[in-house]
Amino acid sequence: MRAVLETVQKEGRCTEETRDYLLSAAHVLYIRAPKDDYLLGLLHTVTDLHPTHLPSLLLLSCVYYSRGDLVGSVAQNAKILEIDPNYVEAMSNLGTTYRAMGRTAEAETWWRRAVGIRPSYFDAFDNLLGVLCNPNPQKPQEGPRYREALELCEQVERGIYVNGFDDTNVQIPLRPLVLPSFIPIDHVHRLQNLFYAKGNLQSALGNPLAAQDEYIKAVEIALSTPVRRLSEVTSRPNIKDLILGSTALGFVLMRGIQGMDWKSKQEFGTQSVHTALDLLGVKEYILRQGQAGQNPTFLKAAEQFSSGLYTRLHQLGNGNLPTILLPPQVLDRFVKMLFGGCLPVLLGLNNPSVPPETRAQTMASVNSTTSTILLTLAKLFQDASTSPNGPMAQAIRASGFQPSVPLLLSIFYSAISIHDSPSTANNLGILLSTIPSQPQPGQIPGTPAPSGQALALEFYRFGLSKDPNHPHLYTNYGSLLKDMGHIALAVEEYKKAVACQPNFAVALANLANAIKDMGRVQESIEYYRRAVEIEPNFPEAVCGLVNALGGVCDWNGRGSVGDDPVVTEDGKLLPVPVPDVNGKYPASGWMGRIVTLVDRQLEEGKKFGRGILKANNNLEYWMDFVAWIMTGERKSAALGRHEEIWKRSLQVFLNGGLHPYNEGGFLVRLVELGMRRTQHRWYRDSYGKALNAFPGMQLNNDTTAYQRPTLPSNLPGPAVPTVLPFHTFTYPLSARQVRLISHRNALKISYSTLMQPWMPRTVFPPPPPPTKLNIGYVSSDLNNHPLAHLMQSVFGFHDQSRFNVFCYATTPSDNSPYRIKIEREVPRFLDVSTWSTDQIVNRIAQDGIHILINLNGYTKGARNEVFAARPAPLQMEFMGFAGPLSGGWCDYVVADAIVCPPETAAAEEWRRRKDQGLPESPADLPGDIDPEEASDSWVYNEKFIYMPDSYFVCDHAQSSRDALSTLPPDQRWSVEEDLRWRKRRELFPGLRDDVVIFANFNQLYKIDPAIFQSWLKILRDVPNSILWLLRFPAAGEPHLLQTASLWAGLEVASRIRFTDVTSKDEHIARGRVVDLFLDTTECNAHTTACDILWSGTPMITYPRREWKMCSRVAASIVSATGYGSQMTVYSFEEYERRAVALASSLRYQYTSEIMDGLVVSHRRGQGELIELRKNLFLSRETSPLFDTRRWTRNLEKGYIAAWKRWVDGTEFEESPDWENETEIGRSGSIWIQNN
Repeated sequence: MRAVLETVQKEGRCTEETRDYLLSAAHVLYIRAPKDDYLLGLLHTVTDLHPTHLPSLLLLSCVYYSRGDLVGSVAQNAKILEIDPNYVEAMSNLGTTYRAMGRTAEAETWWRRAVGIRPSYFDAFDNLLGVLCNPNPQKPQEGPRYREALELCEQVERGIYVNGFDDTNVQIPLRPLVLPSFIPIDHVHRLQNLFYAKGNLQSALGNPLAAQDEYIKAVEIALSTPVRRLSEVTSRPNIKDLILGSTALGFVLMRGIQGMDWKSKQEFGTQSVHTALDLLGVKEYILRQGQAGQNPTFLKAAEQFSSGLYTRLHQLGNGNLPTILLPPQVLDRFVKMLFGGCLPVLLGLNNPSVPPETRAQTMASVNSTTSTILLTLAKLFQDASTSPNGPMAQAIRASGFQPSVPLLLSIFYSAISIHDSPSTANNLGILLSTIPSQPQPGQIPGTPAPSGQALALEFYRFGLSKDPNHPHLYTNYGSLLKDMGHIALAVEEYKKAVACQPNFAVALANLANAIKDMGRVQESIEYYRRAVEIEPNFPEAVCGLVNALGGVCDWNGRGSVGDDPVVTEDGKLLPVPVPDVNGKYPASGWMGRIVTLVDRQLEEGKKFGRGILKANNNLEYWMDFVAWIMTGERKSAALGRHEEIWKRSLQVFLNGGLHPYNEGGFLVRLVELGMRRTQHRWYRDSYGKALNAFPGMQLNNDTTAYQRPTLPSNLPGPAVPTVLPFHTFTYPLSARQVRLISHRNALKISYSTLMQPWMPRTVFPPPPPPTKLNIGYVSSDLNNHPLAHLMQSVFGFHDQSRFNVFCYATTPSDNSPYRIKIEREVPRFLDVSTWSTDQIVNRIAQDGIHILINLNGYTKGARNEVFAARPAPLQMEFMGFAGPLSGGWCDYVVADAIVCPPETAAAEEWRRRKDQGLPESPADLPGDIDPEEASDSWVYNEKFIYMPDSYFVCDHAQSSRDALSTLPPDQRWSVEEDLRWRKRRELFPGLRDDVVIFANFNQLYKIDPAIFQSWLKILRDVPNSILWLLRFPAAGEPHLLQTASLWAGLEVASRIRFTDVTSKDEHIARGRVVDLFLDTTECNAHTTACDILWSGTPMITYPRREWKMCSRVAASIVSATGYGSQMTVYSFEEYERRAVALASSLRYQYTSEIMDGLVVSHRRGQGELIELRKNLFLSRETSPLFDTRRWTRNLEKGYIAAWKRWVDGTEFEESPDWENETEIGRSGSIWIQNN
């Protein structure tokens, strides 16, 4: 090149051929070194010799621009326009140069001129669009000019599609759009971006429906082939064809066989594929393509057989598209079989004249752009599912589809097969992870059901193979591993995410959660704090941090809510704040943030399903629906005197969402009520009011009257608060907050279950009248777990002549003595730990369970979805969760009047309002007050079975009985006193004999500042005392000691002693050393209280919250000893006084005797505390608290009474049976009496 240039300069002339050679070389040099002086000289030589050669002048203007000589650049572009006033490239360059000079208005003018002359000149369009969509730096107050930008896009679209084609008879472009042949193949993605920009602008302007249409146009271009005239178009696949073709192909691949050869009839699995093609009605077409040597193109099949394919797919999906689950290994085959190898618009790249570099770049650009637009479209469809009455959801339904997971999967598979980006793999993994293992339509018999979670793992790994530094992939991969129980592996993935992106708050919070779940609470705090520092309002991080801090008693900055004392940032304790004129206390610190978060999320959650009734039908339909639920007749007149009440309620919901109620929650509750009543109606139609089996009984097999009421398919899923039901145990929340946190979780469980494809068309058939009642217990805790410790004998103690007992264990055996004993004593014990939810549900229904018991509630390992499916007529909960479940899938809670006062039940409050003629809310149901109402006067939607003593069962008389039980009372007590003294010296060898040992053996998360303050006061007032706590966890010890020093001084703090957690037997044995057990108040000792009382140790408990079962359990437990009044107090002041008084009453006398030639000393106690201990110890063998057989007999009475209510119909408020029994004046609960 240099030699040629020297020759030209020397001779002073240059041929056109030489000029073009030099210009080409200049372009190469410009790309590599645009500021090179040699380049500038070269171009000046060329333009001097060819002063009217516009491409040379244009490149020279670009070189000036690159060198920062903006004036020189303007001059060169001006020369060009003098020669050719319509040279749009120069106009666009002028615009760029003037923008760099700060002359934005002039820049816009030149870009507009360029676009006006040539609408398809995308350089000018892109620059102008960028200016319009971003604020003017000189006038930032003006903001983006989205409407101007949209007008620009429409101008360009008209220029291309109305004026660009040379048709004489076609004025307006037809849909679907096609690619005009005058658009260069390497500019296809730029045309697509025109519509992508239009869609984004419409979205920003609040027009999602218009945005959807623009995105679809961009996709249509990708599905088209280039044409010169619109009249030449012969094939017009559209977005519907893409969805149908993708779903159909996915269905075939699911049935089949990855590597199948369409030309070989002997290929393994061909018959399965042929069957799938037959089911779709496209077998002949697809096989004919294969026989012709072509890839089977499902897009063309969908275009040709659209109507029939639509019908068949929706038949396979029961009114929706079928759910397609595919692994990433089929992606290569997917794109070949869907499009024939590539997107139709790219078929022109097969021309040998297209350079390889252009081919590769163009394919990558178009594939990436199309995939991105499909994902944006999927996001719109996903958002539509949360607003079922919105225009987007209506538009999707109008096109024949439902905004649903199957629709999203179809789009995702198309997107990732076109462009297998890591981000698409991540998003697809997220979607797949929500899909449970389930049989698929057309599944080959005998093959395992595909699992969405398993495929999600594959797509996460696939994405990471493409980008090993993708933090979101690592995070979601870790979360799925954690959900599947692989916590250690999850931690490793979260750490990789944080390594990739150290300020990724979600990954940090997830890492903290996993580490905390591994028991490393203190370590988790560091990651929570980092997450909160990055995103101060990130709910999961804030809640996780507060839980972790509470778990180790690190209260700095805790603040206060309600009538709790305040803890400042530096750990100081301030008095309880003064309430305002309305009695409301100010909230502050971490607890204040938690309560604010709860209130915000509860308010936002009320929008669940708003507008869903109107979106699906009119008042007449819903009135008939209610009549069917309540009476079995599909005419509203069957509601009788209740018809007008229901009409007024439904009219509130049918006003287009302009109401304050949780409409989705109302509908879920209504459907669940309908399931219960339909199941009951089936029983009564078959067996009448028979309580027991009788000859000739037979279930009515005409199932048409017992169809299961269902939720609308367009109802979106409900949100749940970040604060979980279990967290409410230790947070000072109101009755309504506690109730609603549980209720929102119950709604989520109900929704996810009732939407499952395995749910039957009818309700589950009711079991026949029993010879013996079938009682089913479902639990994950039938191993070495506190629940099994407490209940291990109950199952075997059932009266086998009246009850058949079934246990469904949802966790595998740990081979502990507890599990072995339960399995041995329950002849119908099933390990269902590997079973899917539908398998468990169907087995329960097949077993004919009359009463199904939930022993988990909202605890780890719960399978509440089993109950939400309603496989049994009556469903109850007790022992597992000390609070409300607030779901339509739990009818009764086994309780007592202390732990759950009657006024906390909705059934009692509903009766009170009914008696007083008070108005009902439109969201109330018969006997079931709307959980969302503002009232704090009640907590439980469930009714109660009230046990006569304590609802809490303790099996210590069987599991922990020792040799002392056989001795006479006086001798037994003497031996016990000696054992206490000996054990005390063993545990605390240096402790003086007169020191009072206070203790609390709860996990440290139950301790809060209010009760710890009282304990410190007690230690101060009883100087010869210590407080014995457990390292449960060990990380809490330094925090509590530091707090004690700050609040009460070093001397008091020095009297707090910690020991390690020990085995169950040793834990009970060393409990006898304690003089007085000091209970926690926000959440009591539960199992620990039973352990302590069995050892004879007295305790003090304060049932602080009337509406919180967990704060009243110990009061219930001590009441069953017969000495509850001596151990129960009703204020912190009384708590402190009582502890000091009991401790001060303690006196000891020492005696000695000679035994076997040795002097043996004895310590004998006196005073009120000793008398209470003696009474507790000597009565434990006969105490109702430890009489498991009597407790079981009373529980059986409750089962029988509940079954009778269900059979005779008085279980259902406002039913004819209920009204005929004048039930209004009676309790909604069942009260059991001792014999």
